[in-house]
Formats: sequence, C-alpha cells, structure tokens
Amino acid sequence: MTPQTIVCLGEVMIELSPAGPGLARIGVAGDTFNTAVYLRRLTDPAVRVSYVTALGYDIQSDRILAALREEGLDTTRIARASPT
Repeated sequence: MTPQTIVCLGEVMIELSPAGPGLARIGVAGDTFNTAVYLRRLTDPAVRVSYVTALGYDIQSDRILAALREEGLDTTRIARASPT
C-alpha cells in the first residue's frame, strides 16, 4: 500500500507578540501552518504531512523552516529562492 500524504499549501507568517517593555517574542503562525501542525499532531504517524511554500535565505526563513521541522512536517517540497 502506498503511504498517504496530506499536502498543505500556503505562506507562513512571522508573528511578533509583546514580551515586555521594548521586547517582542518572535513566533511562527498562519492558517495553513496551523492546519498542517494540527493535522500532523492528530493523524497516524504513518501519514506524511507535507508543507509547500517558498522561502528565502534569511534568518526568518530559517526560523520558519526550523519550526516546520520541529513539528514533524515534511519540508522537501519547500523552495528556497534568493533575491535577484
């Protein structure tokens, strides 16, 4: 039997939340990101949950990629693009 894959397509946002006077907490959020995360948490581990988007080569894109991987999402379909 072929393993099942769920694919979520969209963009991930960097979220800044107040963390004190002059401070902000940096998080990762967005509807499709949250959907993919909860699908991963709620489905059978044999089901692959893959995220499709495009990211750059900058610190925030690296942060997003790390967050996706920490949640167990497949990131092999993510394109990385350099500014032209």
